[in-house]
Amino acid sequence: MVKHDIDYNYVRPGRIRRFSDWALPIVVAITACILYIRTVAPSLYWGDSAAFAASNYILGIPHSPSFPLYTLVARLFNLIPNVTPAFASNLMSVFFASLSVMLFFMLIKQMTDVPLFLSSRRRKTSGERPVEINRSNFESVVRAVDTETISKPAVVILPCVAAAVLFAVSLPVWMGAVRAEVYSFHLFLTLTAALLAFHGTTENKKQILLLGLFVYLLSFANHPLLALAFALPFLYLLAINLPNLGWRLSTFGILALFLAISFSIYFYLPIRAAQDPAINWGRPDNFDSFFSAITRSSDMSNFSQMTAAPDYLFRLRKLGNFMAGQIGWPLIGLTLVGFWGIFKVSRRLFLFFPLAILSNLGIILWAADFNPRNLDLLNYLAPLTALLLVTSVAGVMYLLRSIIVATQASVAVTIVIGIFIYLGFQDNYARADLSRVNAPEVMCRNVVRDIPAGSLLVAAEDDLLLPLWYSAFVDSTASELKIVSAGALVNQKYRKQLTVQYPELVFPENFNGDTEFPAESLTVEMCRLNAPHRPIFVQFGAPGINHTDISPAGVLFRYNAGDMSAAEDKESYINHIQLAADMLAGNPNETSTIDFTGRWLFNAAVFYERSGKFGGSEVAWKLFNNALNIDRESIDMRIRLAVGLAKAGRLKEALKFISDALEIDPNDKNSLELGRSIVKAIEKQGAVAAND
Repeated sequence: MVKHDIDYNYVRPGRIRRFSDWALPIVVAITACILYIRTVAPSLYWGDSAAFAASNYILGIPHSPSFPLYTLVARLFNLIPNVTPAFASNLMSVFFASLSVMLFFMLIKQMTDVPLFLSSRRRKTSGERPVEINRSNFESVVRAVDTETISKPAVVILPCVAAAVLFAVSLPVWMGAVRAEVYSFHLFLTLTAALLAFHGTTENKKQILLLGLFVYLLSFANHPLLALAFALPFLYLLAINLPNLGWRLSTFGILALFLAISFSIYFYLPIRAAQDPAINWGRPDNFDSFFSAITRSSDMSNFSQMTAAPDYLFRLRKLGNFMAGQIGWPLIGLTLVGFWGIFKVSRRLFLFFPLAILSNLGIILWAADFNPRNLDLLNYLAPLTALLLVTSVAGVMYLLRSIIVATQASVAVTIVIGIFIYLGFQDNYARADLSRVNAPEVMCRNVVRDIPAGSLLVAAEDDLLLPLWYSAFVDSTASELKIVSAGALVNQKYRKQLTVQYPELVFPENFNGDTEFPAESLTVEMCRLNAPHRPIFVQFGAPGINHTDISPAGVLFRYNAGDMSAAEDKESYINHIQLAADMLAGNPNETSTIDFTGRWLFNAAVFYERSGKFGGSEVAWKLFNNALNIDRESIDMRIRLAVGLAKAGRLKEALKFISDALEIDPNDKNSLELGRSIVKAIEKQGAVAAND
């Protein structure tokens, strides 16, 4: 319970209240855990999840900032007997997401379950009439306030439970709970830190406050960018508590020690990197590489371009529309009202919420243009979702209880929350249910089946590369393949890692040096040098690889070094269609599988269209249509088709695909700009024809 800024007398809670204080959070956690276990991915998932599953098991170093705390904690989950490494990492997400929902419930209950005392008006509304407070009746009135809260625990517990359910089933939380990722663990750290810091502030308990600050500093060893979003709020809590902590050297010494301990976790990276694990991204075994890894500066070479005045209002509108689908415009709008309620609940804690909301919103808007298919950016929203719900529900509940009877206020808020649980649950369940997703494993099995041992495989996308890492470094089914990321060849640290990992390959001159090479030239040279020694297979779209360099071979393409004498096979595309069907069989509605499968078929269609062989345009349009039928929401594929048709002079056909793209998103800027240019070209053609 958060103490109000005015002191009040304590009334001993009844048995129901004492039971709810410790039992309900456990019930909330178990319920969330059941939901997440029911929908968790059974094994590998796409993208970074596959990389984390592999690196957690072998104690590798994933992409910067390398997440050392997450990797070390995840390794403990791999000690669970009779559980595959991939599922162990998924279970970690389930575990910490369930605890996060419990902590959210405790936090919102702490901010909601307060005595109703309006110090500014010096009156208390009992549900029937205002009672003026003076010295003679102060004790009895405040005791009545406490009694109202304590004797009717459902008064404040009911909307808190409803808010916890809404939080648990929101996509930012749910999608982080059902696959191997750093986000549920980070959410757990953030909410733990906030809960401890709030309790230490309101109860004036220095040790608990310092523990909260320590947990917050630990979160920097998990995900520095998300931790940075809470820097101002926690600095504010520290500032207001410094008079109680004491302006002593020992206080600042303890804080410095906490900071040193948190940062020291990063020293795991150079120690482990020096041992050359199979996954050693960025090789942070020296100072420059270490600094580059923890600051992610190697990923921000185009920093000026990243910050070149993006349309933040457009991003905010897209983000707002998504959040409205998760927690509803009413609850988002009531956040503004809730700020006043939070201020009335506790003037000391009040500023934490607007500072945290604005900081998190700024980080999200800066990070990228919001897209619900970008699961990383989606999970960035989990702390923001918690902040909005706590502010709107706790603040509005306090204000409503000053106007109407507490029970009526509780029921009203619960009904509003319940409406949005009902409206969003089915859609979110359909997307977050990964329990039947096996597409990454199906893809890996097909690749290993179709590619001879010892071959060099050049991947163009992480969704192919990273599941194959797991197959190579964990279950060893792909251990005989030499797997190279074409796009990462521009990174000197990655090139050095390849020379250590695959010494039997032939590398270009100065490959291991500091010379900067374009990815296109390195990819072509790697393939050319190794072609005499081993079979080479590439994913179409790898930089520098043209349609004249490859021919269909199973689910990928065989590098033939420009030899166009490959036998004509008009049925070769069937391998792609069959694999697409196999990958979608587990869950045909799962977004990431749809995204990869549609994009993979589309790129194969581009190959057939450009090559003119193996069935040419006829096969290409079969694959195009399959890709569009699989991914009905892809704007990018429709734009690419429109561009190709427009270049070929087929303007009216191109305009049809632009029209389809605008039906998906009427505000898509690329579609609008391309559509305008095509319309102008059609009008120009008409004017020329009329003149003729």
